Amino acid sequence: MVGSRLISGGTFYFVRDIDAILRAGGGDGTNKKDLTLDLQGHKVKALDLQDCPYNSVTIKNGTIEGIGEVIATKGPTVLILDSVTTGGGVVNNLFTLTVKGDCVFQHQVKFLGKTQLQGGTFQCGINAELGEEALALLADGYAFADADSDEILNVSNVDIPDRAVKVVEHTDQYHNGKCACGRVCDHAGKVDSAGYCTRCHMLVEAFETGGKRYTSLENALTAAQDGDTITLRGPLDIENAEPIEISKNIILNLNGHTLSKSAENALLRILGSNVAIMNGKVLSTCTSKPATAVEVGKFDHTGAKLTLDNVTLEGSVGGGIGSGGTGLSIVPGTKLW
Repeated sequence: MVGSRLISGGTFYFVRDIDAILRAGGGDGTNKKDLTLDLQGHKVKALDLQDCPYNSVTIKNGTIEGIGEVIATKGPTVLILDSVTTGGGVVNNLFTLTVKGDCVFQHQVKFLGKTQLQGGTFQCGINAELGEEALALLADGYAFADADSDEILNVSNVDIPDRAVKVVEHTDQYHNGKCACGRVCDHAGKVDSAGYCTRCHMLVEAFETGGKRYTSLENALTAAQDGDTITLRGPLDIENAEPIEISKNIILNLNGHTLSKSAENALLRILGSNVAIMNGKVLSTCTSKPATAVEVGKFDHTGAKLTLDNVTLEGSVGGGIGSGGTGLSIVPGTKLW
């Protein structure tokens, strides 16, 4: 190191604070080396890597005091921050960045390049959209958590800009293909011969009719003809906001399993003139209000007929005002057998 210029690779150990911008220097980029700056608890003002004549740059164990773009580069740069405190708010899109250890970002930060977060606390949050953009910042095996409570945050639903968050180690645990951290399993290439996902263990091919399996009741209904039987292949919790309407005259064989739903509206709405449900349970698990399991007919459609055979229909009591939900709701002009 000459003055405030970093002339080669290797490890530099800092023995005092430096109120200057450290600049890359030396080398023509043909024999790139790894550069490590071990601040040893000290402070530097900023770092200008220029065309980055290094294979990678690691900064560890100290503070970069500047605000804004405190680490600059004009060329593609592999950057590793390990237990560094910084006021920087924007990370250049030329960086391939890894953040790990006890890093602290004092201001809201926006990552523009490829980023893998394996640790760090972000006191004013991260400028990232809900869902995939936020999740893409995380390395495998990590999740966002509230900086104070350590509660895992579902970043598919919870915004992380303007919120103190940290990155923690996390093992995905899926329910219905979703994890509490916000990751959603797409089951791509993971469905086994029994129709289950080998990654999240969800029953993906849940319905069968005509010798073929389908991933949803709607798809099975589209394929079915009047008189066909659609069979539920295992317990299933569906997430449809609106009731699934059955207008074809089919038999829904629950096959000893439970078809459930936590959303407020009924699971099923029967519109066909000769529909049967048999051998299982249709259950509403809604907690926000009383909810119905199955509706027969609707006010602008009469003539529906439902036959029940060895079936339990159970509505939810919910947490709303009013009486508990019913297992079955029948519109005038319809029939129940």
